Amino acid sequence: MGVDRLYHVTDRENWQSIKRYGLLSLDYLRERGVNPQKSCGDRISRARIQKQGMGNLVHLALRKDPICLEQAVQAERIVDPIVIEISLDVFRDEDTSISPTDALAAKSKGVPFVSSLADIRSFVHENRENGGISSDARLSEVLVKGTVPPAFILNATELDRSQTSRNTKQAVLFILDQTESMDESMSLQGRFYASSAHAARAVVNDAINDFLQYCIGANDVSDAYEIALLSMSYQVSSAWSTDVEESFVGCKSLYREMILRLPQDGSRTRWVADREPAGNCRPGTAIREAVSWARDWMFHHWDCPPPIIVFVTNGKSLQDSLVEIQKEAEILKNDRICLLCYGLYPDKNVFYEFPTNRERGELGNLSPGMVSLYDISSVLNGRSADLIRERTGRMGDEFRAMCVNGSLIQTLRKMLP
Repeated sequence: MGVDRLYHVTDRENWQSIKRYGLLSLDYLRERGVNPQKSCGDRISRARIQKQGMGNLVHLALRKDPICLEQAVQAERIVDPIVIEISLDVFRDEDTSISPTDALAAKSKGVPFVSSLADIRSFVHENRENGGISSDARLSEVLVKGTVPPAFILNATELDRSQTSRNTKQAVLFILDQTESMDESMSLQGRFYASSAHAARAVVNDAINDFLQYCIGANDVSDAYEIALLSMSYQVSSAWSTDVEESFVGCKSLYREMILRLPQDGSRTRWVADREPAGNCRPGTAIREAVSWARDWMFHHWDCPPPIIVFVTNGKSLQDSLVEIQKEAEILKNDRICLLCYGLYPDKNVFYEFPTNRERGELGNLSPGMVSLYDISSVLNGRSADLIRERTGRMGDEFRAMCVNGSLIQTLRKMLP
């Protein structure tokens, strides 16, 4: 055929899931609840592909430097590109075909795909250049129905070797309760807030800035953490005050955004959108959306610890749907996702950090909402629990991921690598 392999370009963070599951079509990804963020195609082109009936196809290139790579890198859809090399065994499937040009353009213009093996050989021969593929074929695509299995990947060992030098990432997803139940004023850590919703935003802003400060080095910015924000008011929506992204954002991107938006008064960057407390969205809905985002992140970061979901609330919104949110919290445990509850309580003298059964009686003196938060918080295990046991000297106790009116960032640091 004039070539000995095919190519697929993607971001390095997708490698672990591809190594495990193979290359999956958009339809397969959608069935798994995965929304690919870092890929050659943007959201609009993916939607058009599915609308044109090509969502069941995996797209491969004849050249190692397809034009989509340049476009994706320039648009920052791909940050750390890798090239996956695919065996020609995909042509054993009779449903495999070649689009003479970009498949979406060809489908829109009625340009037929090359499907028979004889025609495929002829197409490749006509587009050969010095033993390779001509520049005219940079837009051509090989279309494989369904999936390309891991066994067809030729350079897996090489990609694994380069993967070992990467730092393990930790994802943190904040859910901010901004419902009308958060309209009471309160004092927190010596500061007065007009509402608990305002206090929630301040707590999360401070935590993100502390994460970012940790990642800023002398010569570079580490991407050790990726952060996502969800707001719960009339509905569940992204809570970012800027258009950085809708889902998880790495600290390198946050640093660039911080430089662009440095406050003139020298104050720290406000990442969370200012919203007055309103609406009464059910917490179970927010937890489900957070789980969907977390699962998508885990799919692309198979070698990383599961995300931590941080629910910031005064607990009042839980009262009408306690059974529902307890069910959602159980689902988190099955996915090994930790639910950390940060409780906002109007009594400024109240402070609890990782309460255990020993403090249950004292916790019961707080509001029913705080007790509900205790019940849905994850029980810590592994390194996080061991560190707290050593610090407190209480070796036989269980510790829950919960803090009331304490320092959120200090609480998280005990749980993070």
